[in-house]
Amino acid sequence: NVGSLTTADITWSNAVYHWNILDFNGAYGTGWDRLNSTGTLTLAAGSTTTVKLVTLNAPGSFGAALNFDNSVTYTRLIASAKSISGFAGHTFVVDTSEFANDSIIASVQLVSATNIAVVIEPGVGGNNRALYWDADRFTAGLQNGTGL
Repeated sequence: NVGSLTTADITWSNAVYHWNILDFNGAYGTGWDRLNSTGTLTLAAGSTTTVKLVTLNAPGSFGAALNFDNSVTYTRLIASAKSISGFAGHTFVVDTSEFANDSIIASVQLVSATNIAVVIEPGVGGNNRALYWDADRFTAGLQNGTGL
């Protein structure tokens, strides 16, 4: 289900964030998930954070998300904190194996010093099986190492 979670200080160390989206035109908390930290969000050195994009066509029901336009680039805040420590784009993997809408290219970016966003861009034909984008190296591939 889609929702908003508020916490104090939090550390992601080899974390998997299952990010649900129901409605691309919705707001966080009802259209997509968001983590809100009233303290520091720390990304542990040497670890990888996986953001698994999960589309829902109804609350709790896997399927194509509502109001998705495959010609539009979407930037959705997935985490907000008083401060963010240790962010490096190359330490994120975006898993799109449960993204039921059209093919996409996705990345994770720091937006200001206090927000982390997922950026979803139109992709090329094919499926979304574990596609990732390495924002620091400007390379794309599949998680199993096979190139696009």
